[in-house]
Amino acid sequence: MFKKSLSLALVLIFTLSLFSFAAFAVEPVIQVLIDGKAQTFDVPPQIINGRTMVPLRAIFEAMGATVQWNESTQTVTATKGDAVVVLTVGSVSPTVNGQVVPLDQPGAIVDGRTLAPLRFVGEAFGGTVDWSEATGTVTILSGSAAAPPQAGASVSITDVMGRTVTLPKPAAKLVGTHNPTLNIAIILGGGGKYLVGFGNKNMAGGLYGYVYPEIDDVLQIGRGREINMESVVQAGADLAILPQRFADLAESFEAVGVPAAVILPNSESFETIKASIALLGTLTGEEDRAAQINRFFDGKISEAKAVAQKVTDKPKALFLGASSQLSVANGLMLQSEILETVGAVNAAKNVGGSGDFQEVSVEEIIGWNPDVIYIPAYAQYTVDDLLNDRAWGSIKAVKDKRVYVFPSALEPWDYPTPSAAIGLVWLLHNLYPELYSMDQVLKDANEYYNMIYGQTFTLEQLGLK
Repeated sequence: MFKKSLSLALVLIFTLSLFSFAAFAVEPVIQVLIDGKAQTFDVPPQIINGRTMVPLRAIFEAMGATVQWNESTQTVTATKGDAVVVLTVGSVSPTVNGQVVPLDQPGAIVDGRTLAPLRFVGEAFGGTVDWSEATGTVTILSGSAAAPPQAGASVSITDVMGRTVTLPKPAAKLVGTHNPTLNIAIILGGGGKYLVGFGNKNMAGGLYGYVYPEIDDVLQIGRGREINMESVVQAGADLAILPQRFADLAESFEAVGVPAAVILPNSESFETIKASIALLGTLTGEEDRAAQINRFFDGKISEAKAVAQKVTDKPKALFLGASSQLSVANGLMLQSEILETVGAVNAAKNVGGSGDFQEVSVEEIIGWNPDVIYIPAYAQYTVDDLLNDRAWGSIKAVKDKRVYVFPSALEPWDYPTPSAAIGLVWLLHNLYPELYSMDQVLKDANEYYNMIYGQTFTLEQLGLK
Protein backbone atom coordinates (compact mmCIF):
# COMPACT_ATOMS: atom_id res chain seq x y z
CA MET A 1 0.00 0.00 0.00
CA PHE A 2 2.82 2.37 0.92
CA LYS A 3 4.62 1.62 -2.37
CA LYS A 4 1.44 2.21 -4.34
CA SER A 5 0.84 5.59 -2.62
CA LEU A 6 4.45 6.55 -3.20
CA SER A 7 4.16 5.66 -6.88
CA LEU A 8 1.01 7.77 -7.23
CA ALA A 9 2.71 10.69 -5.52
CA LEU A 10 5.71 10.45 -7.82
CA VAL A 11 3.43 10.37 -10.86
CA LEU A 12 1.57 13.45 -9.57
CA ILE A 13 4.81 15.34 -8.92
CA PHE A 14 6.14 14.42 -12.36
CA THR A 15 2.86 15.48 -14.01
CA LEU A 16 2.83 18.82 -12.19
CA SER A 17 6.42 19.41 -13.15
CA LEU A 18 5.49 18.89 -16.80
CA PHE A 19 2.73 21.47 -16.50
CA SER A 20 5.12 23.88 -14.83
CA PHE A 21 7.71 23.33 -17.53
CA ALA A 22 5.10 23.81 -20.25
CA ALA A 23 3.88 27.03 -18.67
CA PHE A 24 7.45 28.29 -18.41
CA ALA A 25 8.24 27.25 -21.98
CA VAL A 26 5.54 29.40 -23.57
CA GLU A 27 6.97 32.61 -22.12
CA PRO A 28 8.60 34.37 -25.07
CA VAL A 29 12.34 34.95 -24.84
CA ILE A 30 13.27 37.79 -27.16
CA GLN A 31 16.88 38.25 -28.20
CA VAL A 32 18.12 41.57 -29.59
CA LEU A 33 21.08 41.90 -31.93
CA ILE A 34 22.42 45.39 -32.72
CA ASP A 35 24.89 45.46 -35.59
CA GLY A 36 25.40 41.72 -35.00
CA LYS A 37 26.11 42.03 -31.27
CA ALA A 38 23.79 40.32 -28.75
CA GLN A 39 22.36 42.68 -26.10
CA THR A 40 21.53 42.06 -22.45
CA PHE A 41 18.96 44.08 -20.50
CA ASP A 42 17.94 44.32 -16.85
CA VAL A 43 14.33 44.51 -18.08
CA PRO A 44 13.92 42.23 -21.12
CA PRO A 45 11.88 42.95 -24.25
CA GLN A 46 8.31 41.71 -24.05
CA ILE A 47 5.02 41.53 -25.89
CA ILE A 48 2.42 44.10 -24.77
CA ASN A 49 -0.98 44.22 -26.49
CA GLY A 50 0.44 42.24 -29.39
CA ARG A 51 3.39 44.61 -29.93
CA THR A 52 7.06 43.86 -29.28
CA MET A 53 8.25 46.43 -26.73
CA VAL A 54 11.97 46.96 -26.12
CA PRO A 55 14.06 48.95 -23.59
CA LEU A 56 14.43 52.38 -25.12
CA ARG A 57 17.47 53.76 -23.26
CA ALA A 58 19.58 50.64 -23.58
CA ILE A 59 19.00 50.32 -27.32
CA PHE A 60 19.39 54.02 -28.05
CA GLU A 61 22.70 54.09 -26.16
CA ALA A 62 23.89 50.97 -27.96
CA MET A 63 23.19 52.81 -31.21
CA GLY A 64 25.34 55.75 -30.11
CA ALA A 65 22.64 58.13 -28.86
CA THR A 66 22.65 60.19 -25.65
CA VAL A 67 19.52 59.76 -23.55
CA GLN A 68 17.99 62.09 -20.95
CA TRP A 69 14.97 61.42 -18.72
CA ASN A 70 12.58 64.06 -17.35
CA GLU A 71 10.83 62.55 -14.34
CA SER A 72 8.25 65.33 -13.95
CA THR A 73 6.98 64.99 -17.52
CA GLN A 74 7.82 61.29 -17.95
CA THR A 75 9.67 62.20 -21.15
CA VAL A 76 12.71 60.67 -22.84
CA THR A 77 14.86 62.93 -25.04
CA ALA A 78 17.55 61.21 -27.10
CA THR A 79 20.09 62.85 -29.40
CA LYS A 80 22.49 61.48 -31.96
CA GLY A 81 24.32 64.02 -34.08
CA ASP A 82 21.69 66.46 -35.32
CA ALA A 83 18.80 64.04 -34.74
CA VAL A 84 16.52 64.50 -31.72
CA VAL A 85 13.92 61.97 -30.58
CA VAL A 86 11.33 62.82 -27.91
CA LEU A 87 8.95 60.25 -26.41
CA THR A 88 6.56 60.77 -23.51
CA VAL A 89 5.36 57.71 -21.62
CA GLY A 90 1.70 57.03 -22.42
CA SER A 91 1.72 59.10 -25.62
CA VAL A 92 1.25 57.64 -29.10
CA SER A 93 2.82 60.73 -30.72
CA PRO A 94 6.61 60.83 -30.20
CA THR A 95 8.60 63.15 -32.42
CA VAL A 96 11.71 62.72 -34.53
CA ASN A 97 13.29 66.07 -35.37
CA GLY A 98 10.01 67.77 -34.49
CA GLN A 99 7.85 65.58 -36.73
CA VAL A 100 5.25 63.34 -35.14
CA VAL A 101 5.78 59.60 -35.70
CA PRO A 102 2.45 58.02 -34.67
CA LEU A 103 2.44 54.76 -32.69
CA ASP A 104 -0.35 52.25 -32.20
CA GLN A 105 1.03 51.30 -28.75
CA PRO A 106 2.35 53.98 -26.37
CA GLY A 107 5.60 53.78 -24.45
CA ALA A 108 5.27 52.29 -20.96
CA ILE A 109 7.32 51.99 -17.78
CA VAL A 110 7.98 48.39 -16.74
CA ASP A 111 10.04 47.71 -13.61
CA GLY A 112 11.50 51.19 -13.76
CA ARG A 113 12.51 51.07 -17.43
CA THR A 114 10.85 52.76 -20.42
CA LEU A 115 9.77 50.29 -23.07
CA ALA A 116 8.65 51.43 -26.53
CA PRO A 117 7.55 49.71 -29.76
CA LEU A 118 10.42 47.88 -31.42
CA ARG A 119 10.19 49.40 -34.88
CA PHE A 120 10.06 52.98 -33.60
CA VAL A 121 13.10 52.47 -31.38
CA GLY A 122 15.09 50.73 -34.09
CA GLU A 123 14.24 53.21 -36.86
CA ALA A 124 14.19 56.51 -34.94
CA PHE A 125 17.86 57.23 -35.72
CA GLY A 126 17.80 55.83 -39.23
CA GLY A 127 18.30 52.17 -38.43
CA THR A 128 16.55 49.16 -39.91
CA VAL A 129 14.70 46.46 -38.02
CA ASP A 130 14.00 42.81 -38.71
CA TRP A 131 11.90 40.56 -36.45
CA SER A 132 11.96 36.79 -36.68
CA GLU A 133 8.94 35.35 -34.91
CA ALA A 134 10.25 31.83 -35.44
CA THR A 135 13.44 32.45 -33.44
CA GLY A 136 12.22 35.35 -31.30
CA THR A 137 15.12 37.46 -32.55
CA VAL A 138 15.20 41.18 -33.20
CA THR A 139 17.96 42.33 -35.58
CA ILE A 140 18.74 46.05 -35.67
CA LEU A 141 21.25 47.69 -37.96
CA SER A 142 22.12 51.13 -36.60
CA GLY A 143 22.11 54.21 -38.80
CA SER A 144 25.80 53.80 -39.60
CA ALA A 145 25.50 50.11 -40.39
CA ALA A 146 22.08 50.08 -42.04
CA ALA A 147 21.83 49.82 -45.78
CA PRO A 148 20.97 53.17 -47.35
CA PRO A 149 17.44 53.63 -48.66
CA GLN A 150 16.96 52.41 -52.19
CA ALA A 151 17.59 55.38 -54.46
CA GLY A 152 15.02 56.34 -57.04
CA ALA A 153 12.22 54.14 -55.69
CA SER A 154 9.15 55.26 -57.62
CA VAL A 155 5.58 55.51 -56.32
CA SER A 156 2.42 55.21 -58.36
CA ILE A 157 -1.34 55.52 -57.90
CA THR A 158 -4.50 55.60 -59.96
CA ASP A 159 -6.22 58.84 -58.97
CA VAL A 160 -9.97 59.44 -58.70
CA MET A 161 -10.14 60.36 -62.40
CA GLY A 162 -8.59 57.02 -63.40
CA ARG A 163 -5.28 58.69 -64.29
CA THR A 164 -2.05 56.89 -63.51
CA VAL A 165 0.25 59.20 -61.53
CA THR A 166 3.83 57.97 -61.18
CA LEU A 167 6.58 59.84 -59.35
CA PRO A 168 10.28 58.91 -59.47
CA LYS A 169 10.35 59.13 -55.66
CA PRO A 170 7.87 60.06 -52.90
CA ALA A 171 6.73 63.66 -53.11
CA ALA A 172 8.24 66.09 -50.61
CA LYS A 173 6.93 69.48 -51.85
CA LEU A 174 3.21 69.80 -52.42
CA VAL A 175 1.02 72.63 -53.68
CA GLY A 176 -2.71 73.18 -54.06
CA THR A 177 -5.46 75.71 -53.47
CA HIS A 178 -8.42 73.62 -52.22
CA ASN A 179 -8.38 73.67 -48.44
CA PRO A 180 -9.91 70.23 -47.66
CA THR A 181 -7.46 68.65 -50.14
CA LEU A 182 -4.51 70.53 -48.63
CA ASN A 183 -5.68 69.46 -45.18
CA ILE A 184 -4.94 65.85 -46.10
CA ALA A 185 -1.31 66.83 -46.74
CA ILE A 186 -1.17 68.70 -43.42
CA ILE A 187 -2.59 65.69 -41.59
CA LEU A 188 -0.07 63.30 -43.13
CA GLY A 189 2.79 65.69 -42.39
CA GLY A 190 1.70 66.48 -38.84
CA GLY A 191 1.74 70.17 -39.84
CA GLY A 192 3.39 71.99 -42.72
CA LYS A 193 6.02 69.36 -43.53
CA TYR A 194 4.95 68.91 -47.16
CA LEU A 195 3.35 72.19 -48.25
CA VAL A 196 5.35 74.75 -50.23
CA GLY A 197 2.41 76.49 -51.89
CA PHE A 198 -1.02 77.33 -50.46
CA GLY A 199 -4.28 78.80 -51.69
CA ASN A 200 -6.60 81.09 -49.74
CA LYS A 201 -4.95 81.38 -46.33
CA ASN A 202 -8.04 83.08 -44.92
CA MET A 203 -9.80 79.72 -45.28
CA ALA A 204 -7.13 77.84 -43.35
CA GLY A 205 -9.00 77.92 -40.03
CA GLY A 206 -7.92 78.36 -36.43
CA LEU A 207 -6.24 74.96 -36.22
CA TYR A 208 -3.27 76.02 -38.34
CA GLY A 209 -2.36 78.74 -35.87
CA TYR A 210 -1.50 75.92 -33.47
CA VAL A 211 -0.10 73.22 -35.74
CA TYR A 212 1.13 75.19 -38.75
CA PRO A 213 2.18 78.64 -37.49
CA GLU A 214 4.64 79.06 -40.37
CA ILE A 215 1.76 79.15 -42.87
CA ASP A 216 2.16 82.92 -43.18
CA ASP A 217 5.58 82.34 -44.71
CA VAL A 218 4.33 79.82 -47.27
CA LEU A 219 3.98 81.05 -50.83
CA GLN A 220 0.42 81.75 -51.93
CA ILE A 221 0.09 80.32 -55.43
CA GLY A 222 -3.44 81.57 -56.07
CA ARG A 223 -7.01 81.03 -54.97
CA GLY A 224 -9.40 78.33 -56.09
CA ARG A 225 -9.05 77.85 -59.82
CA GLU A 226 -6.96 81.00 -60.30
CA ILE A 227 -3.37 79.75 -60.01
CA ASN A 228 -0.10 81.51 -60.79
CA MET A 229 1.98 78.77 -62.40
CA GLU A 230 5.15 80.85 -62.08
CA SER A 231 4.65 80.71 -58.31
CA VAL A 232 4.21 76.95 -58.51
CA VAL A 233 7.57 76.63 -60.27
CA GLN A 234 9.14 79.12 -57.84
CA ALA A 235 7.96 76.98 -54.92
CA GLY A 236 9.87 74.00 -56.31
CA ALA A 237 6.78 71.78 -56.15
CA ASP A 238 7.11 68.13 -57.08
CA LEU A 239 3.36 67.39 -56.85
CA ALA A 240 0.08 69.30 -57.10
CA ILE A 241 -2.91 67.83 -55.27
CA LEU A 242 -6.39 68.60 -56.57
CA PRO A 243 -10.05 67.88 -55.86
CA GLN A 244 -12.16 66.44 -58.66
CA ARG A 245 -13.84 69.82 -59.15
CA PHE A 246 -10.43 71.21 -60.22
CA ALA A 247 -9.43 68.14 -62.23
CA ASP A 248 -9.14 70.11 -65.47
CA LEU A 249 -6.23 72.07 -63.94
CA ALA A 250 -4.02 68.96 -63.93
CA GLU A 251 -2.83 69.68 -67.47
CA SER A 252 -1.81 73.24 -66.51
CA PHE A 253 0.40 71.95 -63.69
CA GLU A 254 1.91 69.27 -65.88
CA ALA A 255 2.63 71.86 -68.58
CA VAL A 256 5.09 73.52 -66.19
CA GLY A 257 6.65 70.19 -65.19
CA VAL A 258 4.69 69.53 -61.99
CA PRO A 259 2.80 66.20 -61.80
CA ALA A 260 -0.79 66.52 -60.55
CA ALA A 261 -2.95 64.00 -58.70
CA VAL A 262 -6.70 64.31 -58.26
CA ILE A 263 -7.16 62.78 -54.81
CA LEU A 264 -10.50 64.11 -53.49
CA PRO A 265 -13.68 63.13 -55.40
CA ASN A 266 -16.83 65.21 -55.63
CA SER A 267 -18.75 62.45 -53.85
CA GLU A 268 -17.93 62.97 -50.18
CA SER A 269 -18.25 60.07 -47.76
CA PHE A 270 -16.29 58.31 -45.06
CA GLU A 271 -14.96 55.87 -47.64
CA THR A 272 -13.81 58.57 -50.07
CA ILE A 273 -12.08 60.43 -47.24
CA LYS A 274 -10.16 57.30 -46.29
CA ALA A 275 -9.35 56.57 -49.93
CA SER A 276 -7.97 60.10 -50.42
CA ILE A 277 -5.72 59.72 -47.38
CA ALA A 278 -4.46 56.38 -48.68
CA LEU A 279 -3.74 57.86 -52.13
CA LEU A 280 -1.67 60.74 -50.77
CA GLY A 281 -0.07 58.40 -48.24
CA THR A 282 1.30 56.38 -51.15
CA LEU A 283 2.50 59.43 -53.05
CA THR A 284 4.38 60.80 -50.01
CA GLY A 285 5.66 57.48 -48.67
CA GLU A 286 3.36 57.82 -45.64
CA GLU A 287 1.41 54.58 -46.11
CA ASP A 288 1.75 53.47 -42.49
CA ARG A 289 0.63 56.83 -41.14
CA ALA A 290 -2.31 56.93 -43.55
CA ALA A 291 -3.34 53.44 -42.43
CA GLN A 292 -3.16 54.44 -38.75
CA ILE A 293 -5.35 57.50 -39.34
CA ASN A 294 -7.88 55.42 -41.24
CA ARG A 295 -7.96 52.84 -38.43
CA PHE A 296 -8.82 55.63 -36.00
CA PHE A 297 -11.57 56.82 -38.33
CA ASP A 298 -12.99 53.31 -38.64
CA GLY A 299 -12.93 52.92 -34.87
CA LYS A 300 -15.01 56.04 -34.29
CA ILE A 301 -17.49 55.06 -37.00
CA SER A 302 -17.96 51.67 -35.32
CA GLU A 303 -18.30 53.31 -31.92
CA ALA A 304 -20.94 55.74 -33.20
CA LYS A 305 -22.93 52.93 -34.78
CA ALA A 306 -22.80 50.91 -31.56
CA VAL A 307 -24.21 53.81 -29.55
CA ALA A 308 -26.86 54.50 -32.19
CA GLN A 309 -28.11 50.91 -31.91
CA LYS A 310 -29.19 51.68 -28.34
CA VAL A 311 -31.54 54.42 -29.57
CA THR A 312 -35.14 53.45 -30.31
CA ASP A 313 -36.60 56.91 -31.00
CA LYS A 314 -34.60 58.29 -33.91
CA PRO A 315 -34.59 62.11 -34.15
CA LYS A 316 -35.33 63.85 -37.46
CA ALA A 317 -32.46 66.22 -38.23
CA LEU A 318 -31.67 68.85 -40.84
CA PHE A 319 -28.18 70.04 -41.80
CA LEU A 320 -28.15 73.46 -43.46
CA GLY A 321 -25.60 74.95 -45.85
CA ALA A 322 -23.24 77.84 -45.24
CA SER A 323 -24.41 80.43 -47.76
CA SER A 324 -28.15 80.23 -47.16
CA GLN A 325 -30.41 78.98 -44.40
CA LEU A 326 -32.63 77.55 -47.12
CA SER A 327 -29.88 75.27 -48.45
CA VAL A 328 -29.87 71.70 -47.15
CA ALA A 329 -27.63 68.63 -47.22
CA ASN A 330 -29.31 65.91 -49.25
CA GLY A 331 -28.64 62.17 -49.03
CA LEU A 332 -25.57 62.36 -51.27
CA MET A 333 -23.56 64.50 -48.87
CA LEU A 334 -21.08 63.72 -46.10
CA GLN A 335 -23.28 65.63 -43.62
CA SER A 336 -26.09 63.18 -44.31
CA GLU A 337 -23.82 60.21 -43.63
CA ILE A 338 -22.72 61.81 -40.35
CA LEU A 339 -26.37 62.21 -39.28
CA GLU A 340 -27.37 58.70 -40.27
CA THR A 341 -24.33 57.03 -38.68
CA VAL A 342 -25.43 58.26 -35.25
CA GLY A 343 -29.01 57.09 -35.81
CA ALA A 344 -30.63 60.35 -36.92
CA VAL A 345 -32.94 60.61 -39.92
CA ASN A 346 -31.92 63.23 -42.47
CA ALA A 347 -35.10 65.19 -43.16
CA ALA A 348 -33.70 66.31 -46.54
CA LYS A 349 -32.33 62.95 -47.60
CA ASN A 350 -34.59 62.63 -50.62
CA VAL A 351 -34.05 66.13 -51.99
CA GLY A 352 -32.79 65.77 -55.54
CA GLY A 353 -29.70 67.26 -57.11
CA SER A 354 -26.00 66.54 -56.95
CA GLY A 355 -23.85 65.96 -53.89
CA ASP A 356 -23.98 69.59 -52.86
CA PHE A 357 -26.21 71.78 -50.70
CA GLN A 358 -29.59 72.18 -52.40
CA GLU A 359 -31.91 75.19 -52.21
CA VAL A 360 -35.41 74.49 -50.86
CA SER A 361 -38.31 76.62 -49.59
CA VAL A 362 -39.15 77.37 -45.98
CA GLU A 363 -42.50 75.66 -46.63
CA GLU A 364 -40.67 72.41 -47.40
CA ILE A 365 -38.69 72.69 -44.17
CA ILE A 366 -41.92 73.38 -42.23
CA GLY A 367 -43.39 70.25 -43.81
CA TRP A 368 -40.42 68.15 -42.70
CA ASN A 369 -40.67 69.65 -39.19
CA PRO A 370 -37.22 68.48 -38.01
CA ASP A 371 -36.57 67.82 -34.32
CA VAL A 372 -33.09 69.36 -34.51
CA ILE A 373 -31.27 71.65 -36.93
CA TYR A 374 -27.52 72.07 -37.47
CA ILE A 375 -25.74 74.92 -39.20
CA PRO A 376 -22.05 74.74 -40.17
CA ALA A 377 -19.42 76.63 -38.20
CA TYR A 378 -18.60 78.53 -41.40
CA ALA A 379 -22.19 79.68 -42.04
CA GLN A 380 -22.93 83.25 -43.09
CA TYR A 381 -25.87 83.43 -40.68
CA THR A 382 -26.38 82.56 -37.01
CA VAL A 383 -28.51 80.38 -34.77
CA ASP A 384 -30.32 83.51 -33.58
CA ASP A 385 -31.20 84.37 -37.18
CA LEU A 386 -33.26 81.17 -37.30
CA LEU A 387 -34.68 81.38 -33.80
CA ASN A 388 -35.87 84.95 -34.40
CA ASP A 389 -37.28 84.37 -37.89
CA ARG A 390 -41.09 84.23 -37.62
CA ALA A 391 -41.28 82.15 -40.78
CA TRP A 392 -39.48 79.36 -38.91
CA GLY A 393 -41.44 79.71 -35.69
CA SER A 394 -43.70 76.68 -36.15
CA ILE A 395 -40.80 74.24 -36.71
CA LYS A 396 -40.29 71.89 -33.77
CA ALA A 397 -36.48 72.40 -33.64
CA VAL A 398 -36.98 76.17 -33.45
CA LYS A 399 -39.75 76.00 -30.87
CA ASP A 400 -37.60 73.71 -28.70
CA LYS A 401 -34.49 75.84 -29.39
CA ARG A 402 -32.65 72.79 -30.70
CA VAL A 403 -30.71 74.68 -33.35
CA TYR A 404 -26.94 74.21 -33.04
CA VAL A 405 -23.71 75.20 -34.69
CA PHE A 406 -21.88 72.06 -35.82
CA PRO A 407 -18.34 72.57 -34.41
CA SER A 408 -15.48 73.21 -34.09
CA ALA A 409 -13.62 76.47 -33.51
CA LEU A 410 -10.42 74.81 -34.77
CA GLU A 411 -11.67 73.35 -38.04
CA PRO A 412 -15.02 72.25 -39.48
CA TRP A 413 -15.84 68.74 -38.33
CA ASP A 414 -18.16 68.24 -41.30
CA TYR A 415 -15.41 68.71 -43.92
CA PRO A 416 -14.22 65.69 -45.97
CA THR A 417 -11.24 65.11 -43.66
CA PRO A 418 -10.67 62.59 -40.84
CA SER A 419 -11.77 65.22 -38.29
CA ALA A 420 -15.29 64.23 -39.37
CA ALA A 421 -14.76 61.35 -36.94
CA ILE A 422 -14.79 63.89 -34.11
CA GLY A 423 -17.90 65.45 -35.61
CA LEU A 424 -19.50 62.04 -35.21
CA VAL A 425 -18.75 61.74 -31.51
CA TRP A 426 -19.79 65.35 -30.83
CA LEU A 427 -23.11 64.59 -32.51
CA LEU A 428 -23.51 61.51 -30.31
CA HIS A 429 -23.22 63.73 -27.26
CA ASN A 430 -25.49 66.43 -28.69
CA LEU A 431 -28.29 63.97 -29.44
CA TYR A 432 -27.77 61.45 -26.64
CA PRO A 433 -25.89 63.14 -23.76
CA GLU A 434 -26.90 60.33 -21.43
CA LEU A 435 -25.11 57.83 -23.70
CA TYR A 436 -22.01 59.86 -24.64
CA SER A 437 -20.52 62.47 -22.33
CA MET A 438 -18.70 65.68 -23.21
CA ASP A 439 -15.70 64.29 -21.31
CA GLN A 440 -15.61 61.42 -23.80
CA VAL A 441 -15.86 63.84 -26.73
CA LEU A 442 -12.87 65.79 -25.39
CA LYS A 443 -10.95 62.55 -24.88
CA ASP A 444 -11.68 61.47 -28.47
CA ALA A 445 -10.74 64.87 -29.90
CA ASN A 446 -7.45 64.94 -28.05
CA GLU A 447 -6.66 61.37 -29.01
CA TYR A 448 -7.05 62.45 -32.63
CA TYR A 449 -5.14 65.74 -32.41
CA ASN A 450 -2.38 64.20 -30.34
CA MET A 451 -2.01 61.38 -32.86
CA ILE A 452 -1.90 63.81 -35.79
CA TYR A 453 -0.09 66.85 -34.41
CA GLY A 454 1.22 65.92 -30.97
CA GLN A 455 -1.07 68.52 -29.40
CA THR A 456 -4.16 68.57 -27.21
CA PHE A 457 -6.84 71.21 -26.73
CA THR A 458 -9.32 72.42 -24.14
CA LEU A 459 -13.07 72.59 -24.55
CA GLU A 460 -12.71 76.35 -24.89
CA GLN A 461 -10.18 76.02 -27.70
CA LEU A 462 -12.43 73.55 -29.47
CA GLY A 463 -15.37 75.96 -29.11
CA LEU A 464 -17.36 73.46 -27.06
CA LYS A 465 -17.69 75.58 -23.94
